Amino acid sequence: MPTSVKREESEYKYPDDEYYPSVLSRVEEVEVPYFKKDEAGVKTTEQAIFRKWEWYFKVVSGPFEGDTLRGDTPPEMTTREDNKVRIWGEALLGREIEVGEEFDTDQIVGLPCLISVRHEKPRDRPDGTKFYGSVVDEVMPRTGTLQDEEPPF
Repeated sequence: MPTSVKREESEYKYPDDEYYPSVLSRVEEVEVPYFKKDEAGVKTTEQAIFRKWEWYFKVVSGPFEGDTLRGDTPPEMTTREDNKVRIWGEALLGREIEVGEEFDTDQIVGLPCLISVRHEKPRDRPDGTKFYGSVVDEVMPRTGTLQDEEPPF
């Protein structure tokens, strides 16, 4: 029998006040080209590249089961309090990563977690409609009964 859960009406598909049981499916390093700016903040014709990691999480239960959500981080782990690579990596590993310890994302692909999303500012599409995106904001370890369950893969 079909079921549905009543939620607040929103242009965003994913509510930002919920946690989604997920599995990290992959992490990719990407290079993004951009145009440098001059001292006045005006774009120049000189191109540069910045690198980032794109993390892909597959939702494994609930109304969004099967959906993949993405989050971006810098391509390095630091001891900074807000460093998402460290925060997300430690949440998935379930332990602190020591200073000087090598971190390979292959260690965490396939591990279960809980994620939350953050709504991005709406963007204009070429057809004049708006795109309401949501990106992964927090990654937390699974706790309680969720951690004890067999992963659905």
